[in-house]
Amino acid sequence: FQLETEFSMFCGEFALYYKEIPIEYAERAVSNPSKLRTVRDGFRILTFALLRTSYGLTGRFAILLSIISFLASLFFGFKVIQEFLMIGHVRSIGLSVLTSILFLSSNILFLLAFIENRIKRLENRINNLW
Repeated sequence: FQLETEFSMFCGEFALYYKEIPIEYAERAVSNPSKLRTVRDGFRILTFALLRTSYGLTGRFAILLSIISFLASLFFGFKVIQEFLMIGHVRSIGLSVLTSILFLSSNILFLLAFIENRIKRLENRINNLW
């Protein structure tokens, strides 16, 4: 079943068309019970599909986290700057550290997404050469 899921996802990823062809089959003999388990096999297929999808969404997810992290750093950073302007120094060291960590992580996540995008472009160029 995972192979069928991978074929469907591959066709969707590359905008390929596919067609299901109905086949005829005979009922299974009572002495030969099915080894399929609906919940277990469905969970395996769902897990496979989610993991396979997450590989393609890494860059988008990193951009989303980068934006959220950047906005949070602006929010907390504004409070730190406001405190500095009001009393002349920063008492909230923890808030300053949090702001710095959020700002740095937003930059790192953005670079991660950028690098992944460049790698995908390079892969496409290499694949088009063949």
